[in-house]
Amino acid sequence: MSAPSLYWTLIRLDPIAGCKREVIPAAKTFCQTQFPQFVYEGNVPDKPIQRQLIQWSRGEESTDYPEFSTLAQLCLRCFVSRQIELKQHRELNRFLLEQGVYLISDWAILNDTTPNQLSRIYRDFHHLTDREIQQARILLRSYHSIYRRDRNVSQLPDFRTNLVKCGSIPSLTFLFHLHRFITGLVYSFILPVLSCYLV
Repeated sequence: MSAPSLYWTLIRLDPIAGCKREVIPAAKTFCQTQFPQFVYEGNVPDKPIQRQLIQWSRGEESTDYPEFSTLAQLCLRCFVSRQIELKQHRELNRFLLEQGVYLISDWAILNDTTPNQLSRIYRDFHHLTDREIQQARILLRSYHSIYRRDRNVSQLPDFRTNLVKCGSIPSLTFLFHLHRFITGLVYSFILPVLSCYLV
């Protein structure tokens, strides 16, 4: 049994404010309309509600409203957002993986992506220009350089660093170093070009 609001309150992780709760009006109205017998009691039996939401989200039950699937998914997303915190839950991750959901952070994806993979993805799937792809490659190389530098330094005895761990949010110091690195790369590309015009 859970509080009904878990199905219409989305928890977002904000690097500055921490956990932010956001009531999703469409999800709230959907739950109140579809499950009035449970919602107004104060406690919701999770299994039947979730079973029904999953069926609607998969389109297994025909309805007259095409948005049923989207709204059901939104309600499930709200419920799951409450269950997932900043800590890594091995049991939850294992369960989600068994269900075909692999949780990985954007930062972990960056750590595992090579510049060639990035180029191929942006060219073949996002149809970016060569210039846009080159800019993205510079950003990725910068991220890798700073991350790996901090990672190597962090392995020294008695040294604390601002290392970005896969799955965590980077510190402001890390982002500052990344900005300085990228700025240096940009100037190293621009200065030779500008010097041709300044002579």
